[in-house]
Amino acid sequence: MEGPPATCGRSREAQAATAAGVLAALLLLAACTSPGTGASAAASARAHTELAVAYYQSAQYATAADEVQAALRADPGHAAAHNLHGLVLMATGQLPQADAAFARAVSLAPQDADARNNRAVLLCRTGRVDDAVREWDTAARIPYYATPAQSWRNAAACLSAAGRRDDAQLWLDRAVRHADLTAAGAAATVTPTAILKMDRAAP
Repeated sequence: MEGPPATCGRSREAQAATAAGVLAALLLLAACTSPGTGASAAASARAHTELAVAYYQSAQYATAADEVQAALRADPGHAAAHNLHGLVLMATGQLPQADAAFARAVSLAPQDADARNNRAVLLCRTGRVDDAVREWDTAARIPYYATPAQSWRNAAACLSAAGRRDDAQLWLDRAVRHADLTAAGAAATVTPTAILKMDRAAP
């Protein structure tokens, strides 16, 4: 079963791999002289993960996997590396291993909506529709998550693909209601510019 596309949260600032991005990550790697301890380990893990993102985006999955493993050797608790590992494994058809990687990412960073969305995609594609819907709903309810309605739309798409159109409509209605409420709230918000104008008008 196909579901909505997976996402790579740390790649949103750069949707395509670039030579400059890879070079920046390499320079950061060079600065990590003691990858086994403390802040250096975290920096090394981040750098390897950024490299892995670039390779993943250009479909160089074997190299991406190597960089992910390097990140996890530096910092086994680096949630973003586990999340990306799940994406690489899913892209190469290693679905049980991908599920384990996403589950690890979620356990390390329960408030990471991207990891939850990615796991939900996998669950949907492997027929675990109700589990996928619960994961998307959890992602949507994470405080400050920017696009909860999209998670609910994904849930609706998964249910629809499974032939559960009535259930799908319920989740789609929820997404639409949230979008409407968000738009209404934005329209009623007093902008900083308006506050400045009120301050200037005060006696």
